[in-house]
Amino acid sequence: MYLCIAKKNAYRWLGLSAMFVLISLVIVSGSVEGAIAPHKSESAGNPVIRLETDPASAKIGETVITQVYADNLSSPGLSGWQVSIQFNPSILEIDDISYGTDLFSTGRQDVVVLPIRADLVGQVLFGQLAAPVSAGNPGPDGATGSSLHLATIQWRGISEGESDLNLSGEIAKLRDINNQALAPVDLINSHVGIEALSACDMYNFNADDSINIIDVGMVAARWMDDDLYDVMFDVAPQNAPDGVINITDIAVVASRVVTSCAL
Repeated sequence: MYLCIAKKNAYRWLGLSAMFVLISLVIVSGSVEGAIAPHKSESAGNPVIRLETDPASAKIGETVITQVYADNLSSPGLSGWQVSIQFNPSILEIDDISYGTDLFSTGRQDVVVLPIRADLVGQVLFGQLAAPVSAGNPGPDGATGSSLHLATIQWRGISEGESDLNLSGEIAKLRDINNQALAPVDLINSHVGIEALSACDMYNFNADDSINIIDVGMVAARWMDDDLYDVMFDVAPQNAPDGVINITDIAVVASRVVTSCAL
């Protein structure tokens, strides 16, 4: 019961209701877990929300990771944040969003704002609150440091092209334990390039030095066999598996026989 009351107070404290109104307006207008090594921002002085993407380029179907950091945070420390990231939905899709633990390094409670996604227009909003440990007690202090890890976004490339990853200046917020906005906040955006798959990426199934009769045979062995179906061999139409391996898939691979895949 106490936890429910604390969380209710925490949401009121951060003013999340205003945030949900704001994201609704944005949507209507169309507008990995693990240890994370911190990196200092080039911006000195102001608090910073920073996106850092690695790798900065990948091929269709591969994963790209963006880390979200907050930099240059001093006493009384950070206890809440929210961001909205705009991306190109024809190039990228979101596989997963996970949250960092740096915000709770001082012992405050975790209250996560689940992502609000508008995939069709390429926008996602999410955030986190480090609530007080007890009702009416503002302590302990919020998290401080040169670089705090806030979240990890896992993207997947779905088509060839470029996508900016832009933080919305109207929505990006950092707040201290007194519910005071840290301002001004500098924003550092990111960028991803997705490359098309080569014939060797798609049809050299045994990863040797060429596309050859062995690769054709690996597809033919699954011809019209539901028990042996594997989406990797369902190569036609390209990038749009139709759920069956048939003569069209075999012909596509056969047409690439003798293609060299040697490095």
